[in-house]
Amino acid sequence: MRKIFFLPAVSALLLACFCLVFAALPEPVDYLNYHRAYAGVEALIVAEDFASAETQLDRLLEEYDVRFAKDLVVAAQLGLLNQHPDKALRYLNQALEKGVKSDVLFHIPLLHTRLSPADWQQLREQEPAARKRYFSRIDTALFREFHRRFQD
Repeated sequence: MRKIFFLPAVSALLLACFCLVFAALPEPVDYLNYHRAYAGVEALIVAEDFASAETQLDRLLEEYDVRFAKDLVVAAQLGLLNQHPDKALRYLNQALEKGVKSDVLFHIPLLHTRLSPADWQQLREQEPAARKRYFSRIDTALFREFHRRFQD
């Protein structure tokens, strides 16, 4: 009789542990939803509803851990269009950390005309440290391995 009771109890305990382990795992991030939401932001930009576009893009960038450099630059431009220069500079600094160069940013007409010379000086001063952080996140051994595989 004891063996019959023992087997279901152990099974139930293992099942409970199994469920707890999988419940504690983070839910996978669905970037398809990110890109769908970003398409909505683009539609608002096309409709020239810049305030709503900025609000939705801010929410989107907060919701997802991975921030794409191009999206950060767009968020900065929306910030400037909506008179939020501090937010724009914050996004531009994050874009620098994603590998965007200040010279590239300088050639974007909206950024070129709306940022002050002091803002550009600040971005250029922060660029070396941002690029250092950007390169520190690149796995050069993995990069060389991929390069070697595609050269063969």
